[in-house]
Amino acid sequence: MAELIRNQVAALIATGLRAAQEEGTLPEFKMPAIVIERPRRSEHGDYASPVCLQLAREAHMPPREIAARLVERLPPAPFVGKVEVAGPGYINIALDASWLAAQVETILTAGERWGNVDIGQGQRVQVEFVSANPTGPITVGSTRNAVIGDTLANVLAAAGYEVEREYYVNDAGSQVRKFGESIYARYAQALGRDEPFPEDGYHGHYVVELGQQMAQQYGDRYLNLPRREAVRVLGTEGIARMIEEIRQDLAALRVEFDTWFHERSLYES
Repeated sequence: MAELIRNQVAALIATGLRAAQEEGTLPEFKMPAIVIERPRRSEHGDYASPVCLQLAREAHMPPREIAARLVERLPPAPFVGKVEVAGPGYINIALDASWLAAQVETILTAGERWGNVDIGQGQRVQVEFVSANPTGPITVGSTRNAVIGDTLANVLAAAGYEVEREYYVNDAGSQVRKFGESIYARYAQALGRDEPFPEDGYHGHYVVELGQQMAQQYGDRYLNLPRREAVRVLGTEGIARMIEEIRQDLAALRVEFDTWFHERSLYES
């Protein structure tokens, strides 16, 4: 809100300068970038501008004289309570107390909707973020991306867009096969079989835990299946467990998704 008021004060001063130029009370000059500051002392108002000091050389006039002519031509604004020329030519502006009180009521009434705008006008946008591979727990880097992505989605929603949050699940391709082979090896080892571990497999301890959990839950059921089939089944379940773990971790951050799109669905359809 402070930045919005700052911009409105700058626009007000620019309008006053142009009006003075059109009347001929100020000479023609290129409109400068109007600096708006917060005074150090509250008795000097809520906002101040040194624009008249900036213009003195170009206008060939004392800053206070420029300021006096400018103040006389400032258009009325509901948020402005008092305007005065101060010091060598500063413009000091105090906000209107009644207007400020009304803003408090507006904020309380709007609640969480306060500050929302309707730039998007209901236009649909999709924000796809995180989308970490489901072949392991979520990493710190992906968690950071979750915060950034969710914040962006929240900003777009507050700007009037209809936002869909999507997590793209990479559950197809060679990485999934390697994950399945890694789980199968740890599963078989947990049951006492001397099963070699794939060199390009997933070496994290979480894979050992997955293999042990599945050995405890299913016994040697998958050792009796053709190896390729067992790798596929265990890999699919491992992916599902990792996705659920990722989902729970993100939920702890209050990051929720509207859509979990599975890449494998592109191959199955």
